[in-house]
Amino acid sequence: MAQAEGSVMAVDNRQDQALSAGTRKRNTLSASVRIFGQEYTLRGEAKPSYMQELAERVDSRMREIARNYPSLDAVQVAVLTAVNLMDEQVRLDEQYRRVLMLLEREWDRRRGRGEESHAVE
Repeated sequence: MAQAEGSVMAVDNRQDQALSAGTRKRNTLSASVRIFGQEYTLRGEAKPSYMQELAERVDSRMREIARNYPSLDAVQVAVLTAVNLMDEQVRLDEQYRRVLMLLEREWDRRRGRGEESHAVE
């Protein structure tokens, strides 16, 4: 996966529509992508290749959900995709907090025994 160097700040599904002044930033990049049969222009500080990868992952997930639930319309597929992705994010956040807590405990344990030079940074 490409590493994010910025965020995707705006999505424009009309190719030439100007963004409002409040959403423009000095290093704004863009990428034309296709998600679930619709063309979009993503704009943000992230590399276009990263924006393209995000779009491909979203498209893949939406197509998977559409295959599993053929009676859903596009909006329902999008909402279910968003809910599933948020569920994954919440679970990953919790795993991250648990790992961080374990590392902090280990750091404290080693520091208490005078093992600072071997501590995880």
